[in-house]
Amino acid sequence: MTMSGGGGRDSESAIDNELEYLRNRVKELEAENAKLLSQVSSCQCQQMEVPVLDSGNFVRRSRRGRKRVDKSIPIHLISKRYVALKIMYFGKRFYGFSAEAQMEPSIESEIFKALERTRLLVGDIKESNYSRCGRTDKGVSSTGQVIALFVRSRLKTPSIVSEINARPEYDYVRVLNRALPDDIRVLGWSPVPDDFHARFSCSAREYKYFFWRQNLNLSAMDIAGKKFIGEHDFRNFCKMDVANVHCYTRRVTFFEVSPCQNSHEGDQLCTFTMRGSAFLWHQVRAMVAVLFMIGQGVESVDVIDTLLDTKKTPKKPQYLLASEIPLVLRTCEFENVNFICSSGALESLRSHFKKESLTYQLESVIFQEALRNCLPIGNDEISCNIDEKKKKAAIHVPLLSRPTEQLGNYNLIRFGEASNGMARVYMETLIQRCVTFSHIKQLHSHFLTAGHLQSSFLRSRLLDRCAVSPFGDLSLAVQIFRRIPKPLTNDWNAIIRRYAASSQPSLAFSWYRSMLSQASSSSSLCRVDALTCSFALKACARALCSSATRQIHAQINRRGLFADALLCTTLLDAYSKNGDLISAHKLFDEMPVRDVASWNALIAGLASGNRAHEALELYKRMELEGLRRNEVTVVAALGACSHLGAIEEGEKIHGYVKDANLDQNVFVSNATIDMYTKCGFVDKAFLVFDQFTSKKSIVTWNTMIMGFAVHGEAHKALEIFKKLELNRIKPDDVSFLAALTACRHAGLVEYGTSIFNSMACNGVEPNMKHYGCVVDLLGRAGKLREAHDIICSMSMVPDPILWQSLLGASEIHKDVEMAEIASKKLIELGVNNDGDFVLLSNIYAAQGRWKDVGRVRDDMETKQVKKIPGLSYIEAEGTIHKFYNSDKNHQQWRKIYEKIDEIRFKIREDGYVAQTGLVLHDIGEEEKENALCYHSEKLAVAYGLMMVEGGGEETPVRVIKNLRICGDCHVVFKHISKIYKREIIVRDRVRFHRFKDGYCSCKDYW
Repeated sequence: MTMSGGGGRDSESAIDNELEYLRNRVKELEAENAKLLSQVSSCQCQQMEVPVLDSGNFVRRSRRGRKRVDKSIPIHLISKRYVALKIMYFGKRFYGFSAEAQMEPSIESEIFKALERTRLLVGDIKESNYSRCGRTDKGVSSTGQVIALFVRSRLKTPSIVSEINARPEYDYVRVLNRALPDDIRVLGWSPVPDDFHARFSCSAREYKYFFWRQNLNLSAMDIAGKKFIGEHDFRNFCKMDVANVHCYTRRVTFFEVSPCQNSHEGDQLCTFTMRGSAFLWHQVRAMVAVLFMIGQGVESVDVIDTLLDTKKTPKKPQYLLASEIPLVLRTCEFENVNFICSSGALESLRSHFKKESLTYQLESVIFQEALRNCLPIGNDEISCNIDEKKKKAAIHVPLLSRPTEQLGNYNLIRFGEASNGMARVYMETLIQRCVTFSHIKQLHSHFLTAGHLQSSFLRSRLLDRCAVSPFGDLSLAVQIFRRIPKPLTNDWNAIIRRYAASSQPSLAFSWYRSMLSQASSSSSLCRVDALTCSFALKACARALCSSATRQIHAQINRRGLFADALLCTTLLDAYSKNGDLISAHKLFDEMPVRDVASWNALIAGLASGNRAHEALELYKRMELEGLRRNEVTVVAALGACSHLGAIEEGEKIHGYVKDANLDQNVFVSNATIDMYTKCGFVDKAFLVFDQFTSKKSIVTWNTMIMGFAVHGEAHKALEIFKKLELNRIKPDDVSFLAALTACRHAGLVEYGTSIFNSMACNGVEPNMKHYGCVVDLLGRAGKLREAHDIICSMSMVPDPILWQSLLGASEIHKDVEMAEIASKKLIELGVNNDGDFVLLSNIYAAQGRWKDVGRVRDDMETKQVKKIPGLSYIEAEGTIHKFYNSDKNHQQWRKIYEKIDEIRFKIREDGYVAQTGLVLHDIGEEEKENALCYHSEKLAVAYGLMMVEGGGEETPVRVIKNLRICGDCHVVFKHISKIYKREIIVRDRVRFHRFKDGYCSCKDYW
């Protein structure tokens, strides 16, 4: 309907007044919300602690180079200041400046990461009063973007004055640039008042758009561009944003077309320069697109006047925007803001930009070389075809004759005055543009008020956005779902999918059963489909619910969904993660179509289900069938190799990884490092770590630190741990566990306790494993009282492992009193481990308390303590061989036993005396010695010696054991390495032992 006369103006005035009221009300609510958030933050921060920075460095060191532990202070007492940062970025690889969900990478997200990595950000980004000057689009660059936020300061009372004479401020430019990627740089910083806003305080923004002159008429474009100067309605020169923009009037203060100094093969580089107070979405690119048409002579200069006159042209003609790559936000201007950059930071910037410039010039040279190598077209017929295509492309439809874009009346839609199909389209657009939970909640409230939830279409769209999007809310999704009289299949699927990914995945199966019940009704509009079963199975995999998995499997068969390959793979994955590998294998064999994902699911399930040998066999079978193995395949197979210590198979897989160009995948790299580490090749693991040129994840660092730690190379492990801070990577709980493990194996008591105490400063809460390392570290150093005090002072219930560590340390230092305390605690916890009884018995025996020794033996019989069977693996000629204690199942067991007798004879001559005290059974000494002779690791080493006979001395014998190596085997292997001149490498449950020339790498500290 078209409105005219005074009535129309009154209606427009009423709408404008209503909009103004709503804007003011929103500002008031935002201010109130900020105030409440500040109060909540103040309360919460009382208990938070953060490390204190010093002189722009993030690790304090004394003059001697020693690291000192940073003191901690509450966040609300940390000095901070409000600053503006001037940012440069090359936008080609980014999805725009603004950080938005599912649109990564963005410049803003990289800046946030750098602020967190450098610890300049105090608290959360939401509490930093963050603002940005503008939102440049995907591909657009900038040399003068400005943001503002609160950052950490080293001054107790930061001043707005830019020069601080008393004490220098952090060099924000240098610190941030070290943490930012190469295509983003901070150019300067400036202190600003607290009421400064990067967007609203900006007085002008200047854009440049670069282009090659070619045959363009610069004079005509300059005349046309000057018409933009002044205040105009630019709705025909932007991308319509009906949901957020209600006024399209903007002021352009300057426009110029000018040639640049650069030229290429006779063509002149030129630029459009335009300045204004603010610009609309895609305004500059739209203006440039029309100017190009004028420069090409297909549009007249006067078309600018026509398009600016919204009475003559009320709707925007359809035309393509100019490319985003040549567009640059050159500068953002502010009053009384002077950006600072230290001389050192400035020199680094110049060096960096020069290096980057040379890199891009080299790329240009390569393209020019490719252009010269293009084959000339000599065929006349082909040339004619090209000329014909050029003629067709030259046909231009005048802008004013083109179809127009629809300008939706958002105000009518918002106030519920439109309910036609067009309104529904815009409502759907609004739902899709919700990128925070706040947006969804506001839209839900409006839909309730305006009655839009009566539309099943809009209701389902809102439910899907609320349930499936990462910023959605489960409780609100359920609330929306409850209002649906007859939910459709998609509605049920959205809820089940959300619960499957929640912290309570088992509830997804409850919703699945409710859907089954409703689907059985004749009046129901829903039916269980492949997606329903898939989401429910993912919930079963996370909740480890095998019975529910079998029930869904039955429904799949009943509903004829077994032909869906993706669904079968999800079912296979659920069986595997639930540990039902028999059902998984059976399903795999029955599947009509098996893709790579199916193979991956079963291999991963076998590898994680203590059936690593079968996992490798399946991997080899996949290789024989010629299937392409992806990164998921090799990660699972490498995990199996790690478990078995299968270095030969692991090296083959690593060779495939390099051939398939998967070596720069971070997950594959982590698995490769772990494989080499657990197979005893820590040097090869470090080589993979060092050659991984992509961005290392915290898991990559942790794997390497732990690798050196379990190999007893504590100093290398701690050196890499220190590099975490140098690379601005925050250590996590696993990082500290790896560092503590290194200290534990090397007996670095002071350093280990220092690392443990620094965990709180880094925001990491110690868990049971961290306490276990510290207790073991102190106990082995003889500080049994301190170890006991730590266990008793824990805020959580101590794990049996802590008391077992204390018991082991008591056995080393023959402390009967502490051993009895630890043993009593273990009995109270209901732990009946045979190793604990052995340790306590040995302590009594060393003190000559034979009655107590007998009592321990009686307790073992009474409690029916069962010994965990020892199991050892060794790889020989590409095959994994496993041995149990006194095993006679191996094909060559007779020869192995003969080898054991040979070893016994030789080591006795070398001074070996059996540690029969480790055997608690009431048998004679000779029988005790025989019982020790056939431990699983000794059988594996004997077989290994048989396999390497005749080979070079450089070939070591590698064995993996499921338990901790016993004291007698430890002594025997030292003798064997000396007599047979053969290195023996044993990986037990705790660490690696390298026996060479009669010595062990653990230095008997294990």
